[in-house]
Amino acid sequence: MKFNPYRISHYFALGFSFFSFVCAFLYFLISRKTKSNQAILYGHKLIGNLETLFINQHFFHTECYYLTINLSHYLFLKKMYKNNQLNKKILFAIFPHHLLVLLRSRVVAVSHGIFYHKFLKKLKIKSIYVGHALDGVYPVNPKYLENLELYDQVWMFSKYEYRLYKDNFRYKKNNLTINGYPKVHQLLKTNVANIFDNKKVLLFAPTASRENKVYEKSELTFYNFNFIEQFENYLENKNLILILQPHINDKVPSKVIKFIKKSQKIFLFSELKFNRTELLSLADVLITDYSTIYVEYLPLQKPIYFLKPPDPNPNWKYTGVIENKLICRLDSLESLFNKLDKKQESSELLYSNLKNLFYEGINIDEILERSFININKLMPIVK
Repeated sequence: MKFNPYRISHYFALGFSFFSFVCAFLYFLISRKTKSNQAILYGHKLIGNLETLFINQHFFHTECYYLTINLSHYLFLKKMYKNNQLNKKILFAIFPHHLLVLLRSRVVAVSHGIFYHKFLKKLKIKSIYVGHALDGVYPVNPKYLENLELYDQVWMFSKYEYRLYKDNFRYKKNNLTINGYPKVHQLLKTNVANIFDNKKVLLFAPTASRENKVYEKSELTFYNFNFIEQFENYLENKNLILILQPHINDKVPSKVIKFIKKSQKIFLFSELKFNRTELLSLADVLITDYSTIYVEYLPLQKPIYFLKPPDPNPNWKYTGVIENKLICRLDSLESLFNKLDKKQESSELLYSNLKNLFYEGINIDEILERSFININKLMPIVK
């Protein structure tokens, strides 16, 4: 759960969680039980790198639990993993006995940040920042780099990101680990059957709107109803369908949702029984704007088209992941449709150059094994 200062329910959740944490800590002190060689995974949701580590733990004999403070997500995951027994490793931060598992663990691996990080360090719990996306912008929050210094390991996407931190961000701490992102490894070994009568799947996965009204009014965003109507008209009588995957922090307007539910050509990702990795594997074409999702999609060597709506973050300074001369952006849906009709795909040279740039020093087939090796480095050897 990402804390929202404007939602009262989040204050209640944090309050109850803190009370439970105090209870768990007191019992931890009294019980004097030894720590276990296990890792706690924590993030807004069990997706991406965290999900990949969680579902592959048995292959590498490393016990991992996932902790959430979001009740609906907790119940969803308990049901989702019921059949393979992993539901027993889903923890809820309101339950003291679940927080006790955290206090007895050796490692905490997170995708965004940790509550009580300094306190957990005093309890000799090691921490890993596994990340969630290759950095497309320079740090917006001045405390971002300062917080990263608390971690024992900060996983880098590749040598490219390592140099970005050292040379551009001026990051000083010697805790950067060129590990690669486990979710990319998982993507390459995922194969999903097409459930749309073998129609070609277009995936539209834009960046977050940040509630920027200029961006939302653009004809190149799903907030603008004309975008959906034009796509519906374009897809008519074509062997194509469109899947809309909004950014995790964005909500689709109700008018658009109603339209999509009646459509036979456009689908919402949230209404489909796929996770994000399966969705990327299924997609035949990726359409995006300023999202870094395309970097994960590059190894699939499938067409990618970049739109050019107004920048939702005009005051941000972008890295070479977003501001890149190799990327050609389209400023109208007409231009996009023309390229789709003519099958004017980006050249293989473009894919190769971008992949070589962002995946420098990384063997994708070795990422998952390397990830668990790096986790286990922080655990004592049990004789």
